[in-house]
Amino acid sequence: MALTPKKPSAAKDNETAYDPSTAARIEAAIVRLKAGKPSNTDLKKQQRAGKFKVNISSVAKEAGVSRTLIGHKNCAYPAQRKRVLGLRGNEPAQGTLMATVRKLRAEVVEAKSRERLDASLRAALLRRIFNADKAVRRAERKSKRSISRTTSGHIGKGIPESNVIDFDKGPDEQ
Repeated sequence: MALTPKKPSAAKDNETAYDPSTAARIEAAIVRLKAGKPSNTDLKKQQRAGKFKVNISSVAKEAGVSRTLIGHKNCAYPAQRKRVLGLRGNEPAQGTLMATVRKLRAEVVEAKSRERLDASLRAALLRRIFNADKAVRRAERKSKRSISRTTSGHIGKGIPESNVIDFDKGPDEQ
């Protein structure tokens, strides 16, 4: 005798059938949470700590039902799920939060890249300043040598300055 697997029944396809009393418990939980008066002790602790939010998990916890009853797209209580998601509308959605995180991470990468570029430019400018300062000192030394050669060198040696003729000036100007 060969064993054949049983076919799932129609009730198994939709694991939980709609129960009006469960729907009423979920509705009551939504009302209590919306008013900010949870009866669940964990939710009261969250509220005292300032971490309380009205979301699918907190509504399910407050109603005393499984989160999966209202937690997915094709759940058994879509009207209650829609209502909870509507209450949650002022909080950022998970997709939006992830997009914000991605955007901020990209900004951090860009800022670090700009910082590296700025450091590189500062280093290049500092090197140019150093080289320019070096060239100025070199030119000053060369200028001093040139001046010292003309005043104490062989040009005009032994001739008093009053006897030196300046050919650029005319005879009347001297």
